[in-house]
Amino acid sequence: MEMMKKRMILLCLLAVLLSGLSAEPQFRVLYIDSYHQGYEWTDRITEGITEVLNEEPSVELFIEHLDAKRFSSQLITDGFLSLLERKYAAAPPDAIMTSDDSAFELLRSYRAVLGSEIPVVFMGINDFDEAMAAGIDHLYGIVQEDGLKHSLLFAVSQHPETSEIILIHDQSATGLSDRSHIEQFISEQGLQQRYTVTYLTDMTIDELAEKMSMIPEDAIIVPMHFVIDAAGTYIDTATYFSAVERSEAPIYLINDLGLGTTSAVGGYVRSGREDGRRLARLLLEVLTGSPSPALIYRSSSYIFHYPAMKEHGISVSDLPAGSTVINGREGLDPSVIWALSALMILSAGSVLLTLLVYRSKQIEKEHTAMLQQSLDMFPHPVVAEQYGPSNHIFFVNTAAGEILHADPRDIVAGGRKALHDAVRSTFGDLGFDSLDAQVMAAGTPIDFPERVFIDPSDQRERHYLVHKAPFLWKGHDAIMTSVIEITEQHEVQKRLRQAEKMQVVGQLTGGIAHDFNNQIMAILGYAQLLEAETQQEPHKRYISSIIHAAESSRALTAKLLAFSRKDSTDRSAIDITAVVHDMKDLLMRTVDKRIALIVDIRDEQLMIYGERVLIENSLINLGLNGADAIGENGSVTFTVRRERLDEQTVTEDGRTLPSGEYVSIAVTDTGSGMDPHILKQIFEPFYTTKQAGMGTGMGLAAVRRTVISHEGSIIVDTAPGVGTTFTLLFPRYTAVPEEQKPQRLSDSDVQGLPSDGNRRRLLIVDDERLLRYLMRNMLEAAGYVVDTAENGTVAVERYRSAVQPYDLVLLDMIMPLKNGFDTFKELQGIDPDVKVIMVSGYADMQQVSMLKGLGMKEFVAKPVSNELLIRTVNEVLSCTYGG
Repeated sequence: MEMMKKRMILLCLLAVLLSGLSAEPQFRVLYIDSYHQGYEWTDRITEGITEVLNEEPSVELFIEHLDAKRFSSQLITDGFLSLLERKYAAAPPDAIMTSDDSAFELLRSYRAVLGSEIPVVFMGINDFDEAMAAGIDHLYGIVQEDGLKHSLLFAVSQHPETSEIILIHDQSATGLSDRSHIEQFISEQGLQQRYTVTYLTDMTIDELAEKMSMIPEDAIIVPMHFVIDAAGTYIDTATYFSAVERSEAPIYLINDLGLGTTSAVGGYVRSGREDGRRLARLLLEVLTGSPSPALIYRSSSYIFHYPAMKEHGISVSDLPAGSTVINGREGLDPSVIWALSALMILSAGSVLLTLLVYRSKQIEKEHTAMLQQSLDMFPHPVVAEQYGPSNHIFFVNTAAGEILHADPRDIVAGGRKALHDAVRSTFGDLGFDSLDAQVMAAGTPIDFPERVFIDPSDQRERHYLVHKAPFLWKGHDAIMTSVIEITEQHEVQKRLRQAEKMQVVGQLTGGIAHDFNNQIMAILGYAQLLEAETQQEPHKRYISSIIHAAESSRALTAKLLAFSRKDSTDRSAIDITAVVHDMKDLLMRTVDKRIALIVDIRDEQLMIYGERVLIENSLINLGLNGADAIGENGSVTFTVRRERLDEQTVTEDGRTLPSGEYVSIAVTDTGSGMDPHILKQIFEPFYTTKQAGMGTGMGLAAVRRTVISHEGSIIVDTAPGVGTTFTLLFPRYTAVPEEQKPQRLSDSDVQGLPSDGNRRRLLIVDDERLLRYLMRNMLEAAGYVVDTAENGTVAVERYRSAVQPYDLVLLDMIMPLKNGFDTFKELQGIDPDVKVIMVSGYADMQQVSMLKGLGMKEFVAKPVSNELLIRTVNEVLSCTYGG
């Protein structure tokens, strides 16, 4: 390799000397391209070739296009060979380059036409086998790697929810070759057993566009070679991607056509321009002495489009090592853009300072000190060093010293070795040497892709942008480097994605809770009606068990509703001491007797305001989880005490707790503890470390949601082998005096209502047939006259046309055609004094509050017992409660 470099240097020197003597080039090179000018892949390869060869005055380049995309190569072979003979017979080229299969096959079959001694350099051959080169003298080439499998594997790793892989190709030799390779790879990897694999081929571009518009968003699309459609029409890149982008699914590529200009994410791609550069460089080696080896195996590289990554939720930290990210500054905070601009101004200032240095040593010292002071005031780390083998460090600002945990003066004194050792100990190997080379080659400032590393001091993931700018210092090439931390922006984006995820989960669980509560209410209600009519044993005992099971099922829906409700209409003052003691009694009948349950009450009379059932469920969840973590022998301790926050505190989810008094409930187990990897995921819905069938993964997620809905905070302290402590903080509540509380009717007050002999008329509106007739039976047994309606539209019409007006409407919230909110507003338009009780298994509490403000009398959550339903109806009609 060293000898090759020396030959290249001698060649360059010789070219310079000859340029002064003669304008004639030394080498004539013929480049035969398989396709046509204007085909984007061809044009990119040609650009790469000319970029390299234009710097070599010793080479004269001739370009011929075979045009095999638009015409059959057999059709034009004879005419093309005749053209080559006429143009180059008198002065044969010194070397020939080819790209892609058609040109290579032409040269292999008819090489004698131009001379078998002329060296040939090729690239871009599909299904290349070394046997193709056997027995052919002076043949050199670059053998491409199939990047399709790498792109596909990366795609499925980033989209675990996907169920279908869409692969697009045409019926050309290249398209069929791509399909053959990927079919074999999919079979080897067993992907067809996990995904539906669909090939879109042999169709017109319009048919492809229509097909893409029906592809679901959770699919993965890999557009392969598609140049000629089923109608024989040549399809350019822009038209191809215009059709592919009709789907919202993520798109992964095998070459860089469309990368950065479309919505494609990227992948393990080939670059036409880089292929052209490689081909030209290999040609120069051939012209100056045969390279070794004759066949060079090159690989593609991972390149990704940042805006597309962001759209599909792919983080820079998810990318393979060595990946390149383009358009990476899309979406940056304005302060980051300002900072980068400021760095460029500083770089320009340092260049100006360099000119002044030559004028006076005294001015040099003054301005050096001034620049150092300016850099020290800059909030981001900045380092300036000499480029090349020198060990000189010119500047290290205060921010750089702080992040590297070193004195800037020590780094300057220790030189580049001290700097790089400090960088490696803090960030790891960032590959700054290669980045410096890129900056010097470009001659302009470069913003490099985002870097991610784990801070060893706190194991926190940190994100940085690296900016490098070249400048001159004392006549030497130098580079100024700045590292800008963007960890906070990433964490904000992460919290936003989590909030969006939880909103979806809330909607899902709310819908489940609604349907589940309807079923529980039907079971509970009919069982209670049957119990009242049955006196025989063991039937009465069986019915009692059914009622008990239905009532126990309410706890399951309470967990689901903890996600979906933003607020509650069933909150009251809660004595935490009583809740903890009741919860201990329950757990003692559940957990292993070898596990001690300890209650440590540090302060008495600690009250909070909230939903007792949610608080109880949270403590039971934590207690059971602690017992599961222990296994056999150990203890779970519940410590209750008063805690005061003297200043505002930011919670782990970014909320702010105001200063004041709080109630602290700490649940400590002596179990196995958790490692940091598990700790990061414990509050994710459906995440569990328990065996299948032993847990749903909803417990801790429900606890966290409950704490947030009560304006509190949850803190976890754990480590492998030392147990875990969950600390819940709730705002302390000062109870309202008993005489100020609204009084409900007693059992004696409501028994037998209505008592005046006037049978009240009720209208029940619910889309569940079983529930309509269940509530009708309940209320008719209590002496009411009851009508029913299966939806809001029927209810409004029935209320409007009633000969005898209804005294009360029982209204479901979630119904088809017209929901409870809209139905209530229409009923109120008919009768401003209409009395309505909302009865629902799930409701948006903001809407419930709004309806109460508009005049709704009461809200009852399903499943509701016979006794509670009748009590509520009696109270509303009596106008002594909730009215």
